Amino acid sequence: MEPGIVLGLVLAVLLVLSVPIAMSLGLASLAAILVMSTDFLIFLPQKFISGIDSFTLLAIPLFILAGTIMGEGGIAHRIIDLAMVFVGRLRGGLGMVSIVSTMFFSGVCGSASADTAAIGSVTIPAMKKKRYPAPFATAIIAAAGGTSQLVPPSIDLIIIGVVANISIGGLFAAGFLPGLVNGITLMLLVYFFARRMNLPLEPRINLLEKIKIVWRGSLAILMVIIILGGILGGVFTPTEASSIAVIYGFVVSFFIY
Repeated sequence: MEPGIVLGLVLAVLLVLSVPIAMSLGLASLAAILVMSTDFLIFLPQKFISGIDSFTLLAIPLFILAGTIMGEGGIAHRIIDLAMVFVGRLRGGLGMVSIVSTMFFSGVCGSASADTAAIGSVTIPAMKKKRYPAPFATAIIAAAGGTSQLVPPSIDLIIIGVVANISIGGLFAAGFLPGLVNGITLMLLVYFFARRMNLPLEPRINLLEKIKIVWRGSLAILMVIIILGGILGGVFTPTEASSIAVIYGFVVSFFIY
């Protein structure tokens, strides 16, 4: 039987049986390889090793680790406080804070899932206390997480760069402006619906407290500048940037915050 037919049949059967798509693709490929060659026990490990033998792909687990460290270490809370200084007094300000914080945090950890979880765990309960409808609050965080995938250093862009053999630094530079435009548009939508729902304004923050919040959040902002500036300026590669993010996040979270 032709390998292509075996691949299609096995994949169809596994999908009908509700096997997860990733496992279905892998098992169907194994079946096709078995039909193609009896030496698959030699051929298969070589393919596995060559597929993961990529220095660039190391950036993915490292950026996720950096995001986890910073989420647990208090950096996420300080980014939220910092965003509150700039957009908190607008109608729907808490929703806008969620968007700005998610985009800032994505610029640090590169993982949309990690920053959505870190920011959403803080802002969704806060929005519900401010009479934001639960579906609206959830939609804000979900949309912000999707938008943050364009903000460098994005793991999705790293994968695209590796698979398509495209400059990852170039992809980061190309994703910055669309991510910014999407974020601003999303904030305008939140403002529009907040006025229709007559959602409350956030309490006013005095000047001294604003200065304290900006000072406390300065290390988080400095991290974004170091990572993005280093990658776009050619000082270090995305993988090296992910290592710097882990070390910086650990030092700031453990010894300072």
